Amino acid sequence: MRELEQKQNKCCHDNNNNKPTDLSAIIKRLDKAEKDILELGGIVKTVIDDLKDLLDAATEHNETANGAQGIFSAIIDYFVNE
Repeated sequence: MRELEQKQNKCCHDNNNNKPTDLSAIIKRLDKAEKDILELGGIVKTVIDDLKDLLDAATEHNETANGAQGIFSAIIDYFVNE
């Protein structure tokens, strides 16, 4: 029984000597991380929008190129195959 009392006293004594943990540094880091994550989300959205614009431009270019190729093929067929 004495051993249990010693362990309890040691536990309570050790806990009484502990100062409250200062969480302000952790809170500052979390605030910065939150801001960085939000900023990164904006950057990712911008990149996705830019990629969509590039894809739209490439699609439009391909449609134009296909039309020009059809016209060019018709001209070649007219002059070469005739």
